[in-house]
Amino acid sequence: MFVQVIRQVSLFLWEWLALLSQKMLKKAARISSEEATTGGVCWTYSPMVDISRDARWGRSREGAGEDPFLGSDMAKAWVRGYQGDDLSANNTMMACVKHFALYGAA
Repeated sequence: MFVQVIRQVSLFLWEWLALLSQKMLKKAARISSEEATTGGVCWTYSPMVDISRDARWGRSREGAGEDPFLGSDMAKAWVRGYQGDDLSANNTMMACVKHFALYGAA
């Protein structure tokens, strides 16, 4: 089990931690992929990349916060972790990037 996405984002607040954090997110996604594929899962509805600027939206913790640049860096790490280098391998799964726009604006 890994912490909520919004908590993972806090690691990106310091520039010198950004590269390390991206590696950790990729590793977390890699572990999740390996565990899920043992049960036959081949597709995940993650990451959520919508930019939510209203904390009252109940699902804002799924995303990376208000910064589109930060969100895109995190999404790259997740997708690369889930899909690995060879998507045809038994321990990789497809990532379905969800909620591109306006979901958090509602």
